[in-house]
Amino acid sequence: MPDFFDLYKYDRISTTASPVALPGSLVNYAELVKREGGKTSAKEPSVIDMDFIKDSLRIVPTPSSMDIAFVVGKENECLNGTKKKDRKYILADLKFNVTSVNNIVTNIPNESIKAKYSFSVGHIRSKDLNIRCHDLAYFVFNDKNFEQIRNHWSRRNLNSPKNIAIKQSEFEKVFL
Repeated sequence: MPDFFDLYKYDRISTTASPVALPGSLVNYAELVKREGGKTSAKEPSVIDMDFIKDSLRIVPTPSSMDIAFVVGKENECLNGTKKKDRKYILADLKFNVTSVNNIVTNIPNESIKAKYSFSVGHIRSKDLNIRCHDLAYFVFNDKNFEQIRNHWSRRNLNSPKNIAIKQSEFEKVFL
């Protein structure tokens, strides 16, 4: 069975024209990765900085949010033979500061994961009625020590209900 990121690819036009984005919230993915403590060779894509949006809304108390959102798409053939693009928002949280399994316990509480996803999906749904959110949230870790981190992530039941620990190199396939 093909991986999701083999089927869907980054959709620059839909991301940059998204009604979800506020002025100033579109940022270069590589810059955001750097700001979150990581490195990447993916220099092109613009993503929606959900932390910027959360801060701009000035909600009290300040909610948690996923780090980024962007749109992916794939072509589907309709019954009449025409092609239609299936598009979805992807939500991701960059966890490059987690370098060992011990950091998962201190840096990623379960309630924080639920709150981040809930706020981000709610904001997207309130702004864009045409493109739905993918039903999985991605938590992106460095490739180094990833297997240990993913095993600990699973044991702590952080994959519940739909939170996926993914290594950076697999996640960034969507931008290629």
